[in-house]
Formats: sequence, C-alpha cells, structure tokens
Amino acid sequence: MGFKFGRTKDFKLPSKIQSGNKHFELSLPKTGHTLELFRDIILDDEYQLNSLPVDKIHNILDIGANIGLFDIAARVRFPNARIH
Repeated sequence: MGFKFGRTKDFKLPSKIQSGNKHFELSLPKTGHTLELFRDIILDDEYQLNSLPVDKIHNILDIGANIGLFDIAARVRFPNARIH
C-alpha cells in the first residue's frame, strides 16, 4: 500500500496510500481513535474484504457511518469496483 508498518507502538498515519499503480492522498483526523480504526480496518482487515473474490465484486455501497476508512480498504482490495 506504499507505506511501512513495523509495529503498533511506532505507527503513524500515512499521508498517502497506493492501490495498484495509483497513489491517493489521505486527509484523516490526527487522533488516536483514527489511528486505531486505520489499523483495524486497513491493516487487520476487520471487514474481511480479503476473503471476497476480487473478480466478482463490481459495485460497493457505503452508507457513510464513519470517516471513510472502509472506502479506502475497499479501493485497495477492489481497484476496479465502483464505490458509491
């Protein structure tokens, strides 16, 4: 994803993320809560997106109940899907 993760204690939120050949700038609140959510959703795959087949997911609907980290995780896992 274009950033290094060594261990939880030293981890800082990245300012950008890579999906395929594309780079995306991130603008996330700089709080401990955001850091924890980023680790859970992006790094630990809390929504188990990696268990879904990439070639069968074409559309994704996000109802927007948080700060957009699900959308980032979905974009990384499904680079060709349309996210609404």
